[in-house]
Amino acid sequence: MRDGDAIGALGYGVVHGGWLCLEAVATAAELRGRGLAGRVVSALMAWAKDQGAQCVCLQTQAENLSAQALYHRLGLGRELYRYHYRRKTLS
Repeated sequence: MRDGDAIGALGYGVVHGGWLCLEAVATAAELRGRGLAGRVVSALMAWAKDQGAQCVCLQTQAENLSAQALYHRLGLGRELYRYHYRRKTLS
């Protein structure tokens, strides 16, 4: 999604087995709050519907309340599960 000459927000999706899987939705920090990410996700969902998708899934970080609010406004309010990563610093 462009904002003038700059890319303001982006995301990608894959349709498989009737599902749209959304990934990597991001908005430039200085352009947040303008609805760009919502327009990207809405466009991807419309495209996916044309491709035969009937459901949408995505992952977001639990502490990303802005993203969660956006997805909820777009009808993605059902949380299926949570997970976490473990890591170790190698010396």
